[in-house]
Amino acid sequence: MERRDLIKDELERIGKAISQLLANFLALKTNGNIAMAIENTNKQLKEELDIDVELMLTLQQQVFAEYLESKKLTPQHIEILIDYFFETGSSLKDFHQERARIILNKALEMIDFINNNSKTYSFERKGKEDKIRELIRTLKN
Repeated sequence: MERRDLIKDELERIGKAISQLLANFLALKTNGNIAMAIENTNKQLKEELDIDVELMLTLQQQVFAEYLESKKLTPQHIEILIDYFFETGSSLKDFHQERARIILNKALEMIDFINNNSKTYSFERKGKEDKIRELIRTLKN
């Protein structure tokens, strides 16, 4: 029972940390310094949760799925990362389109990962997927 409580506490800690990092990113982004917001958030994800965004962006789909599994992230944690990737991609779309495309495609891979590993269908997740696909369509080839 105590072990279960420790695992639950750790999952809650991770969820709070990811949520706080997303909130901090959005605050910095609102202040207009997108590059610093992305850099700081990626650094904090790496230092606090051992989630390496730059590595994630380079991984092929199967290896990426294994990476997510190795981090023991819940679907809720991954949903927050999807939000971060969406916000990052949409922030970069006007001046770094190829980077935005890579980030947004990785968000779609996270959605696929959740869909393949969850027994629950989410209309909210489907809405996010549609928004991401539409944003990718607006990017120049």
